[in-house]
Amino acid sequence: MKTEQQEQILLMATVAAFHKHFTPYLAHIPNGGARNPKTGAIMKKMGVKKGMPDLIYFRARGGYFGLYIEMKRIKGGRLSKDQREVCQRLTDEGYLVREALGAEQALEMLIEYEEMDPTQQHPYGGLLS
Repeated sequence: MKTEQQEQILLMATVAAFHKHFTPYLAHIPNGGARNPKTGAIMKKMGVKKGMPDLIYFRARGGYFGLYIEMKRIKGGRLSKDQREVCQRLTDEGYLVREALGAEQALEMLIEYEEMDPTQQHPYGGLLS
């Protein structure tokens, strides 16, 4: 059985090989994983937050502002209390948040989301200066 990390790496490799149109918009949020105390302290100062989902797909579709995916291994993975709380806050703010059991399910979620109609953008949207 693959680990959560291996499933996410498989997803990203599959996207890079067969779904290149996703790659400019799909990013990993580096919150998980073991770190030494010094690196952990630096990451916390940089804004790392407990419970953030693993991936963000930052395209507005289906009335949502973006898609967050929390990767889990196919069997045995479960959301932590912090993850459930963050996922609820993101949902309340207009994002679609999904839990994917493995790379295949995550890819299906990306494809389904991308097939949704684009969310109407604000007419004054764009980069802030």
